Amino acid sequence: MENEGEMILAALEGLSSKFDDMDLKFELLDTKFEGLDNKYEASDSRFEMFDDKFETLHTGIESISSRFEQLEQKTDTVNEVCLAMHTTVENEMNNSMQTMAEAFTDMKCKLDEAMKVKAENEILRMRIEQLENDMRKIKEHLGIL
Repeated sequence: MENEGEMILAALEGLSSKFDDMDLKFELLDTKFEGLDNKYEASDSRFEMFDDKFETLHTGIESISSRFEQLEQKTDTVNEVCLAMHTTVENEMNNSMQTMAEAFTDMKCKLDEAMKVKAENEILRMRIEQLENDMRKIKEHLGIL
């Protein structure tokens, strides 16, 4: 029995040695898992940092988009104002040009009348001179002068 006890004791010591060996391997695995866990936490921290940066970038893009929409609205307003001004100026110019054309036509008619009167006056002046010359000749012929 002693032999059997020694065998059991040897077997238990072998098992104890194997358990110690396995315990070392589990500790090594535990250390490796801790390293992986640390790397995972570092990666997770980096992803959170990237997520924060992405969120900041997204907010910036939304802000730029909002400003761009405001700029488009202001541009549309400026275009509307310019179109209204253009239409107003065009209407005013058309009215002014129409008034000037009418005034020019009136002035041309008055100038034509004035030129007609001037021509008639010139003809009358020439007839008066002719009559005066004829009168002088008659007076000279009659000896009145």
